Amino acid sequence: MTGTVTLTDQVPSADTLLARARAAWGAGRTEDAIHGWRQAIVTAPGTAAPYVNLAAASKGRHARRPWIEQAAAAAAVGDPAIARNLGVLAKDRGETENAMWRLRQSLLISPENASTISVFAKLCSHGAASDDALRWYAYAAVSNPYSNEIWVEYLTRLSGAGRTHEAVAAVERLPIPDGVRSPELLLAIAHVYSSTLRNAEAMVVLKSLAALQPLAAMVRTMLAIQYRRSGDHKASVREGRRAVLLTPDSFHCLGALGSELVRAERFGESVRAHRRGLIVDPSRRAECLANFGAGLVKVNALDEARSVLREAMVRQPEVGSGYMNLSTLAFQACDLPSASRLGRFSLLAAPSVADAYYNLAVIRRHQSRLQESRTLFDQAVDLDDRPMFRFSRAMLELGDGDPADGVRRYEVRWQVPSFSSSRRLGSEPTLAMPVWQGEHRPDARLAVWGEQGIGDELWFASYLSWAAGRVGHVVLELAGSLVRTMARSFPNIEVRGRGESGTEEAVAACDLQASLGGLMLPFGAGTKPVPTGYLRPDAEQTARLRKRYAAGRPGKRIVGVSWRSIKPVQVRSFEVPLDAWEAVFALEDTIFVSLQYGDVSDDVRLVRERFGVELITDPEINAYENIDGWGAQVAAMDTVVSVANSTVAMAHGLGKPVHVVTRIVQDDWRYARGSETTRWLPTARCAWQTQPDDWVSPMSLVANRVRRGQ
Repeated sequence: MTGTVTLTDQVPSADTLLARARAAWGAGRTEDAIHGWRQAIVTAPGTAAPYVNLAAASKGRHARRPWIEQAAAAAAVGDPAIARNLGVLAKDRGETENAMWRLRQSLLISPENASTISVFAKLCSHGAASDDALRWYAYAAVSNPYSNEIWVEYLTRLSGAGRTHEAVAAVERLPIPDGVRSPELLLAIAHVYSSTLRNAEAMVVLKSLAALQPLAAMVRTMLAIQYRRSGDHKASVREGRRAVLLTPDSFHCLGALGSELVRAERFGESVRAHRRGLIVDPSRRAECLANFGAGLVKVNALDEARSVLREAMVRQPEVGSGYMNLSTLAFQACDLPSASRLGRFSLLAAPSVADAYYNLAVIRRHQSRLQESRTLFDQAVDLDDRPMFRFSRAMLELGDGDPADGVRRYEVRWQVPSFSSSRRLGSEPTLAMPVWQGEHRPDARLAVWGEQGIGDELWFASYLSWAAGRVGHVVLELAGSLVRTMARSFPNIEVRGRGESGTEEAVAACDLQASLGGLMLPFGAGTKPVPTGYLRPDAEQTARLRKRYAAGRPGKRIVGVSWRSIKPVQVRSFEVPLDAWEAVFALEDTIFVSLQYGDVSDDVRLVRERFGVELITDPEINAYENIDGWGAQVAAMDTVVSVANSTVAMAHGLGKPVHVVTRIVQDDWRYARGSETTRWLPTARCAWQTQPDDWVSPMSLVANRVRRGQ
């Protein structure tokens, strides 16, 4: 007998089918998931969940969705989760009113459901009722206080609505403990603190975030901003570079690095960063033109800078930085009226930008509108207390205002990253020893070291004798080329060349330190006469040079001339073209000697051919390498005519009369703007340029003064 086999259909339960469908959906097997939910509907047609899931899976198949959603709603009347999900589906289709209606249904059934509240808030945020959206986000945060996602949304919406102080208050009452805050929430908190200039708090959060996400470029970029705000430009640039290394093809990171480099006054590197950014994404050119142009101005690429800045202004005429950078360009061309007009426009377009006030303050200073300049400097500092702003205010007072106040303010130079000095004071001093305050210390050894350039070291040396009289011993460290002159001039001071053997040991053996410029403050330079004639040239060499230059022509005056200034910052270099020297070279009974450093063979030929005058050059003297010989040469002159360069400082130190040809924008506080005389250079008389391209007028004035022996 053959047996009978009975087959029993083992139909899975609805819950099992739902679970399988969800697993298939999670694994990306969409068709299997849809099939599973359909089976669940057949198995348990009164259950709402498979209808909702099937509707969600049917995106792109809108013809099927309405009846599915209607079935889900019919199967789950009074179920808040189903109503919420139906609202989400309607939102995804762009049916805002339907979505709002479904979500309100869910909230009426379950008003405390944080998930529904959050979805409703997001839906509100897409409409015009932003205040309603914020209220719903606040409600969601209260309903689910430990949800990182909801707090991120709430803080982001508050900041986006400009309600930053409310965002700060929300952060300060945030119930989520520090250890369980998500990286996204930490980033939102950092944005809140940064936008409200709570820089110390932002720095703490960003450092924590950097520890959690060391490869997050956005975090590095934000850290760069915070370091810059704290005055640490070195760290700012470091973090900006890290962001670029993490995302080398990111226009945003390259542009941010370029901006930080501008603020750190590393302009050449800034230009290179912006060029790379434009290669990465040329379509975003408008976003970086202002900073790119600013960098080009500083590296003296003036034609390209002018083109870039004009393009920036055309593309974004409402942005103040375009006017400001063009103003700077006009200022460097000595066109003060244009610089002033553009500076006013930048202030109108950007009334809350500190640089706009600073830019116009500098222009007003050079226009001798001192009180207005002071006010603008103070407004810039109020908006952004940068050391450079306060340093420029110090130069205003030193040159044109209250010199005593200027000397006090001048100490801020140690906070300016780009300030040129062989050593540093301030927050990170090069030497650990105390700074001398001018007190009597006959028991102490004082290290005095040079700052800035050769001309500055020559000029600041005027205070050395006073300092040497108040301490037991002075060790002076400066440029090696100055050692012979200084050792002869100050025989009671131990003079050492910078970087030479034994110098570091001699400095380290001292008890106190001071920079050369730092002697002004304890001396009281703002209220006392400025010493002059403190340098002692080689008398024998001076006499020999004078005899050679006179060459049997007794009674003729010997005039030393220098017409070019070459600064470490190229944009500040300038010259008075020799074509404009006709009135000087026409002086009778005069012997002219070149005191100009560098190769002047072409200049000598021009003077001979143009004016029929032999301009003496001395192969024995090299002002770059043999400053002692150059000092003897200047001492051999009856008078000196020069642009504002180190020749003037040497003449001042030797007590020689010097006529200084000064341009409209003479960026040196030792020259009182527009004044014939200046308290800081007692032997100098200035002839100021009054029009950007007119050198003939000041040179004619100098010639008349020399002729009259003034």
